[in-house]
Parts: sequence; structure tokens; C-alpha cells
Amino acid sequence: MTPTDYVSEFVYEKYIWPALERGDKIVTIDTRQIHDALDAAYSQSFIGAVLGSMHFRNTYRVSLESAEFAGTETYTFRLDVGRAMLT
Repeated sequence: MTPTDYVSEFVYEKYIWPALERGDKIVTIDTRQIHDALDAAYSQSFIGAVLGSMHFRNTYRVSLESAEFAGTETYTFRLDVGRAMLT
């Protein structure tokens, strides 16, 4: 498994899937939280590159709503429960 795949799957399993199960319409993910949860194995900029990629959005069927870069990088995704839960 590549580092990109590892980070992508981690984010999906820990953030996106639980939000889908709750029926949330959006989820906001902070790269610092991912960085810390993965024991600093990957840089925040690498995590941000993964979250900002079209590959991530297409794989997990989410839409990037916004990305903030003030202080920390946060990515907000719009969730389409029907489509994203098919992954």
C-alpha cells in the first residue's frame, strides 16, 4: 500500500465513514489531527496534498466544499450519503 493510499484510507475510515453513518452532510478535517493521529509519520503538507487531490475525492465520492490555510489546513467535504456509502 502506498503512503497516499494509507492516508486516504485512514481519513475515510476515521472521519468520512463515521460522518456518513451519522447522516452528516459535511465533514471538516484538520491536517494537524491526522498528522498527530498517525504519530507524525506523514507531514501536514503531504496529508493536505492527499486530501486536496481529485484522486481522493473520486475514490471516496466526496466533494471539496472549502479548504482553509490560515493557521492549520482544514478541508471541508460535502457528503452524498447514497454515493459515498457505496465505496
